[in-house]
Amino acid sequence: MQTQSCVQMAEEAEKEHKKMLDKYSQQADDIKASYKKLLTDVQSSSSRH
Repeated sequence: MQTQSCVQMAEEAEKEHKKMLDKYSQQADDIKASYKKLLTDVQSSSSRH
């Protein structure tokens, strides 16, 4: 019985860990997209001057 609950806890922890990694990965992608847009905006505004 103890082994089963230990395995279940480990599986739940693994699921939570994957959720966190997915969230961080999404945030990193969002930051990269924002940075690319910022660079594009800066380049286009500096080329107008």
